[in-house]
Amino acid sequence: MNKAIIILSHGSRAKKSVEGLNSLTEKVKCKLNLDRVYPAFLQFSEHTLEDVVGRAIQNGASEIKVMPLFLFEGVHFQRDVVEKIRKLNEQYEQTSIILTKNIGDDEKLVDIIIDRIK
Repeated sequence: MNKAIIILSHGSRAKKSVEGLNSLTEKVKCKLNLDRVYPAFLQFSEHTLEDVVGRAIQNGASEIKVMPLFLFEGVHFQRDVVEKIRKLNEQYEQTSIILTKNIGDDEKLVDIIIDRIK
């Protein structure tokens, strides 16, 4: 199965935010040794989830995991992201589009917080 990963961010008009997601995406791509790792944005960017899913499929992906780069399951996650994934699965029936767990309450995040406040 040809896999792809999409890292989905809320999106921002700020250039540093876009650069940050692009940097994270490249690091994940290198660590996984996987060519098909893409950044996508919920809003404020031409690299929308819908566009990036379409591009991944055009590049041969038959399974796409969408990792929401959202800390908690707020309104955007529960309403917008889940609905977009549902619609994309209807649109691309031959492709498995899977929404992974968001970041959430994770011990690794606790370590990062403690490191930042030291």
